[in-house]
Amino acid sequence: MTASYPVHEFNGNLAETPDEGNFIRQFKNAGYDSYFIGKWHQRGEGTLPTEFGFDASYASTNAGGVYSHFFPFNPEDDAMNSPIGEVEPIRDVEADSREGDYLIDKLTDKMIGYVTTHDRSVPFFAVLSTYAVHTPFQAKREDIERNETQIADFDFGSGPEYEPEGNGVTKLRQDNAVYAAMVENMDWNVGRLLKALNEAGLDENTIVVFTSDHGGLSNRGNNNRELATTNSPLRAGKGHLYEGGIRVPLLLRWPNRIAPGVDEKSIVVLMDLMPSLLDLTVEEKMSGVDGLSFVPVLNGTQTWDDRTVFFHEAQARPNATGDFPCTALRAGSFKFYHFLETDHYELYDLSDDPSERTNLVETRPDVADRLTNELNHWTAQYRIR
Repeated sequence: MTASYPVHEFNGNLAETPDEGNFIRQFKNAGYDSYFIGKWHQRGEGTLPTEFGFDASYASTNAGGVYSHFFPFNPEDDAMNSPIGEVEPIRDVEADSREGDYLIDKLTDKMIGYVTTHDRSVPFFAVLSTYAVHTPFQAKREDIERNETQIADFDFGSGPEYEPEGNGVTKLRQDNAVYAAMVENMDWNVGRLLKALNEAGLDENTIVVFTSDHGGLSNRGNNNRELATTNSPLRAGKGHLYEGGIRVPLLLRWPNRIAPGVDEKSIVVLMDLMPSLLDLTVEEKMSGVDGLSFVPVLNGTQTWDDRTVFFHEAQARPNATGDFPCTALRAGSFKFYHFLETDHYELYDLSDDPSERTNLVETRPDVADRLTNELNHWTAQYRIR
């Protein structure tokens, strides 16, 4: 949201983001209306979507999840005892819903209503941030039953269901029918939104972006939580800085303006998204941010396969997701890790080891030394340690 590394985000107070580094204010200056729907997950004064600059928001509180994906979603009496921890009621969507309603359906309804009734003379920037797919695992009965049948007919082979990872295990099978049903419902709702844009005559003049915040929940620590999925052949999942934890889909659609294609080589991160959207729409450049416009990648004039980007995880959750505090970087095809508590280093070449199985620290000391210096320079620059 700030087009910068999280360690550089003004101590989490989004209201303090200067205008030149605040993408939503840049869109507003260009005449755009803005609307945020769904999960926001920020805490503290000055952190709500409207305080960051959005004109309006819906179902957006400090809650990081919901007590139930079926109405009532975060009831006042039960929210403090949620299976995912303390959450807040999301009162506006509660007021619009009734027994049996499924949350992502209601949020998608709201977004469809916004984009199809919006004043056509004013451009809009809208974000649909669903509370799915996320714990608790809950889906519609008919979707679950269909996936149970498909999973029952699938041969997973004789391999193990779990393998050791970090402070716990990682899952190796996609056999959770409820989670699969949630993903399927997400896909259906994306289709509903695209169909609505098409029927309203807005699809060719609307950029649609689909992405996620992290890899699937495939890891647990020393607890016995239910796991959702596997990210195999990528290593680990949510909570970890291994590829299974941080590599996510990024799809952009702009008919007749962005040519269909796939780029499997360029290194793009989500802090690049807002500079890119500003570049595509109002041809404005963001200053004072870490993210870059990847428009040259989209139009095929550049391939970013030699870029260096950094990752930092200070608040690890060894009991919940089995990860440990770590700083990492990606430099071209190399991925380098420094585990902070044990002073342990790992190095992988993703070009021929995307599963990160062969640690090259001892066999490629030249690369390890170079990347250690780069990592130390970055952490000193951002005053991380």
